[in-house]
Amino acid sequence: MTSKAAAPGISWNDRLRLMLLRETQIRGSLERHAASAPPALRGRYDAILAISERRLQALETALGVRGEKIGAGSKRFVRALGRLAGRVTAWGGARRVLSMDIDGIRGLEAAYFEAFHEKPPHDIQCMLTGFIGDLERERAALVQEVLPLFGR
Repeated sequence: MTSKAAAPGISWNDRLRLMLLRETQIRGSLERHAASAPPALRGRYDAILAISERRLQALETALGVRGEKIGAGSKRFVRALGRLAGRVTAWGGARRVLSMDIDGIRGLEAAYFEAFHEKPPHDIQCMLTGFIGDLERERAALVQEVLPLFGR
């Protein structure tokens, strides 16, 4: 079975752009949810957003090294879509929002893991390894902080 990332004709520059846009969209949703998170979880959301910002900078740097960039308008549009999705999903209540955020983080982790297995150039492979580790740690920490609030 061929993965979406392995589609012929998709360069690593294009994949980096897609990763950057997906990260931007998820970040927009998380920003929206962070504003309404239970007070006990706001610090965790701040940490997740700070790490997301570092991933975005790393993706932009990787594109820049390759002589590429992504337009600010595209990033703003995708972030706005993420924030809109975050606003809509916030109506689902705290448990639902937290579940969706954990799934969103898990989805990013899976996408980076899939890209890692597509045999990227060494610099991208190293970057993805760091991304996967960061996401795994932050997701696990969020789950550990959520359990006492909502029970198992």
